[in-house]
Amino acid sequence: MTSLPPTHLPSGQLIQASSHTRLDIQGIRAIAVLAVVVFHAGLPLPGGFSGVDVFFVISGYVITSAITRRMTQGRFRLRDFYQGRIRRLLPALAVMLVLVMAASAVIGTIGSMGSTARTGGAAALVNANTYLMLFEKTGYFDAAATLNPLLHTWSLSVEEQFYLVVPGLLVIGWLITRRRHVMTPTRIVTIIIAIASFLLMLNLSRHTDPSSLQGKIDFYSPMTRGWEFAAGAILVVLPAAWRLSRTVATVAALTGAFAIAIGFVEIHEGVTYPSMITLLPVIGTMLLIAAGTHHPRNPVSAALAQRPATWIGDLSYSWYLWHWPFIVFAGVLFTESATWKVIGAAASLPIAWVSYRFIENPVRYRLSLSARGIAILGIACTLIPTLVAAGLLTWFGVVKSTPSINPFALHQDKIRNCDGPESLANKPAACTWAVNNARGRAVLVGDSLAGQYTEGFTSAMNTSGITAQVATLSGCPFLDWGTHAAEAAALGISTDPVCAAYVRHTMKDLIHDPADLVVLTSSAQRFLPGDAVGAGPERDEARAALITTVHADMIRRLTAAGSRVALIGPLAKFHGWGPYVDGPFKEATAISVMTIGSPFVPSMTQAELDNEIASATEVERRAAAEGGAAFLDMRPLMCGSDGCAAKDAHGWVYADFEHLTIPSSYRVEPVFAELARTLG
Repeated sequence: MTSLPPTHLPSGQLIQASSHTRLDIQGIRAIAVLAVVVFHAGLPLPGGFSGVDVFFVISGYVITSAITRRMTQGRFRLRDFYQGRIRRLLPALAVMLVLVMAASAVIGTIGSMGSTARTGGAAALVNANTYLMLFEKTGYFDAAATLNPLLHTWSLSVEEQFYLVVPGLLVIGWLITRRRHVMTPTRIVTIIIAIASFLLMLNLSRHTDPSSLQGKIDFYSPMTRGWEFAAGAILVVLPAAWRLSRTVATVAALTGAFAIAIGFVEIHEGVTYPSMITLLPVIGTMLLIAAGTHHPRNPVSAALAQRPATWIGDLSYSWYLWHWPFIVFAGVLFTESATWKVIGAAASLPIAWVSYRFIENPVRYRLSLSARGIAILGIACTLIPTLVAAGLLTWFGVVKSTPSINPFALHQDKIRNCDGPESLANKPAACTWAVNNARGRAVLVGDSLAGQYTEGFTSAMNTSGITAQVATLSGCPFLDWGTHAAEAAALGISTDPVCAAYVRHTMKDLIHDPADLVVLTSSAQRFLPGDAVGAGPERDEARAALITTVHADMIRRLTAAGSRVALIGPLAKFHGWGPYVDGPFKEATAISVMTIGSPFVPSMTQAELDNEIASATEVERRAAAEGGAAFLDMRPLMCGSDGCAAKDAHGWVYADFEHLTIPSSYRVEPVFAELARTLG
């Protein structure tokens, strides 16, 4: 425990530090949380998410002010500070995490369940932002990040990390100087943090792709958010700079309110954030706090200090905790109505009051706890959510891979991590289904439209005494453009670098170590009529010719290496699944998926199917003929004479808008078994 002796501050600072709860600051909290809730509910406030920046500035001011006050009085102890933070923050957070993760097992989406569990566990360990920044990878079969009901905990982790670091920095500043005047080192530390963090944020903001590592660091890292907390701290450690007359305070308050309002309206998800534009909510909040510090009766601060603003401000922490899970669950339960997200946001307010009234305040003010009791409380608030997260993650592993529970379970190429950017030779060992004394080796390669055949392919090969390998990369058509890359680009065909590398290296692996049989998909449908956007007849013909040439050349290269090659033709693709864009696995509640599968059964007529895939089928059939490969048309096994449907008399045929279920994969086992017999 560290205790600092009394220090001397400027008189203005003594007044500021000795004040108790600032009603005007509670009002600013209310504005911030309302903006965030309104934005998350889908209402027209595009920059409402910048309310989080307002919170960061307030936290910087309030915590630095409280620490400085206790340093002034010679009563600051790190133990007391951290015990106060445990009582204030962790119990309400832990209750929310446990209940939301438990609910996610039933009314969350299966596709978001893993991310929810990992985020919840990280949030319990004060590191949700670190997990989302460094480890969260949104894959092809993962639900959108917005379906993670714990996504919002990233900002809470940033604040908690601030609380962990700042007191120590203030103490270190004092210990280094060995002086009784604490403000000099505090000012230096605060200004250095503010400048360094701001410059780092500006540098990273040049990377405009929010999914890149730099973009994630810019958004989630406490190092790029530290300047916002420091902005609030500056109001405490440099009080002389903020001595305002009544008139100036009024102007400052009006200007600050206007800057925050402009940020709420002008900032939107399309801009790089945080960046220079973040100065709007940050400076605006600084001006409001400064104005209320020196002249609390100015019109803006006085208005903020009135009910119901202060009541909402009191509930701001709890409301922030609960609003996002309610919005997410409302959106999942009532997919077709955006109104329910607003209802969910409103419904979270009374729950926030319950949390505030019966969890936050009793633990914070009335529960008598010794130092040991507080330590046990902190451990419990960390350990219990972590165990629940582990349980949810285990349940997710069962649900996503068990067709008897979930008719839309993932294929084994996903479960075994065979679906990834690694080339064939670098795939995990689990991607090889080996048999003793094998009479050959067969490989299935392509995108997720190849991966959907994993079960039928591996079963047929193993039954035939052949070792099977699977190497897929979702969203990556298996086409090696090579010297045709420029021509493809001219025709509007983009070549993703990761995808291009996967195809190129896998082709090298197959030629260097030839398999007896190579089965692949090319997904030509993605580039031809029925799927391609903005293509005219001439471009369609040019694309078809190019794809035929590229694919035929790939087949020849594989054949020359000694492999027999088979090309799987395209299947039906449904454009939407009732109210779901991608399918029930990602967007429907877990309980509905596990009980009824889906109330929506998309279908298409034979005429619609022909229009959808006729061009791609012809291109791939021609490429197979020119290259010397077998062409496998699986449509008769999946569709009737009058068209295709996601469900037939035998059960679910499709798992989502374009992928087959596991039972459907086994339907094609005889086709692969026949291929195996041709190997001799």
